[in-house]
Amino acid sequence: MEDYARILDYLPQGHPDQSKFHREPLAYALGVDEFKLFELVPKEGAALGIGQRVYIGKEIDQRTEVLHVKRRVDRDGDFGSDPEVPLVRCALNPLECKRPLAEKGDENDSYE
Repeated sequence: MEDYARILDYLPQGHPDQSKFHREPLAYALGVDEFKLFELVPKEGAALGIGQRVYIGKEIDQRTEVLHVKRRVDRDGDFGSDPEVPLVRCALNPLECKRPLAEKGDENDSYE
């Protein structure tokens, strides 16, 4: 079980795909031990930053920024068409992110 996670994204206005009446602030985080993805509901007034380490364990008294873990996110598709998903996947599995070298003459776009 994960006790700590790093914030990947913070949506203070909630997820844009949800109806405006059901939106609540959300944060997406990556567990530091098992690299699980989580959808978190921050406490009211919490100021979350990208990369911030937050406690998500069972001890509710220790949760200073997170109200509760809403759900564990499936790595294969719960993000839909979010453009940041490739960045998360690269963090989880760097071998999956190797791209072919750019064509000759295009030095600025060379990747391995």
